[in-house]
Amino acid sequence: MHKVLQIQEILQNIFSHCWWSPTSLAALATTCRTFKEPAPDVLWRKLDDPSPLANCLPEASHHSQADLECYSFSRSLTLIEWGILRSYTRRIRSLSDESWHTLDWGSVRSFLNPPTTEPLFPNLCVLHAGGFNIQHLLSMPFPSLVVLHVWDIAKKDLLSQTRLPAITDVTAYIESCPSKQRFSSFMDGILTTTIGRTIQKLTLEELECPGVLDGEDGVRVFKFEDLQPCMAFSNFHRIYLDLSWDVDLTDSELLALASAWPHLEAFVINMVWGWHTQGGLTPNGVLQLFQTCRSLSLIALAIDTRGYTEFRESPASLGLTLPPTFSIRVLDSLIEEESVLAIAAFLAGITPHPYFSFSAGCPGSAWDDCKKRWYDAYERANNALSQR
Repeated sequence: MHKVLQIQEILQNIFSHCWWSPTSLAALATTCRTFKEPAPDVLWRKLDDPSPLANCLPEASHHSQADLECYSFSRSLTLIEWGILRSYTRRIRSLSDESWHTLDWGSVRSFLNPPTTEPLFPNLCVLHAGGFNIQHLLSMPFPSLVVLHVWDIAKKDLLSQTRLPAITDVTAYIESCPSKQRFSSFMDGILTTTIGRTIQKLTLEELECPGVLDGEDGVRVFKFEDLQPCMAFSNFHRIYLDLSWDVDLTDSELLALASAWPHLEAFVINMVWGWHTQGGLTPNGVLQLFQTCRSLSLIALAIDTRGYTEFRESPASLGLTLPPTFSIRVLDSLIEEESVLAIAAFLAGITPHPYFSFSAGCPGSAWDDCKKRWYDAYERANNALSQR
């Protein structure tokens, strides 16, 4: 055998091309001693269905419930059987509870409560949690977990019992408009656990909004006090918030938030759902943002253009060098005719990739006129860039 095939990383790369064929990976694992570890590592790298783990145990430990199309543990697992499970779960890097209905509820509870303090998934890096057992799952120790995706923030104290010392990336996909209380509870869960000390990226994305929930009346609005807890997350690199709330954040409030995140690379609020208000960051505020956060590569915010009729300062005039990939996305922003030329010059002066968008929630002639003016500014900015 060539020496290069004795390098585990190279073998795992090769075997990863067989991820779609568990039979092939299992056969590779029994081919020779060199393949004995890397092939199972690829085979068990991602797990959505726990039934293969049950099949690795002695037959006496579990049985199939044909009427429910799921497995069930026949008895409490012995320490030896837990050791067998751990020999496989140590290889799992990505875990999802999407298909955990293949184990009955009693067996799931046993699975999530092993009779030892030793982590069942010591090398797990990515966790997708959103099933009925989400809180039980999140209460388990995951010492190596880096990325957490959850599909529900409605459960009270969702993150309060988590033990995730290495987490850097938290994403919550929300199926319906969250109440202020649920949003605050979720943020407090991050703040009061170890997640708050390590988190670098936060994404909250609402997928659809059937209407106002939880007894709250009127339109919900993002205000400074809603996001103020995030200022405790000093390691923030990226923040993406997209909920069906209007946004009421002023220039000074946005700059106050960013001042707590000196390593910020992306600052995105309601790129899909929109702002629907007159606030936002002023052009001069954008320049102040660059001075505070030197690593910025993307901002997607409303721009407050009121009174901006003359382009005076650019990043270059302030001694700032922006990343060549920097992009600004202007969202739901009012603009008057007298500001078009100045804004065009401003956009051309800060980015080669200007972009603007309006959400579907901005109907009416006033917004239609603004869309035409922004398109005019966009075209002028691009013409100026093309002539350089």
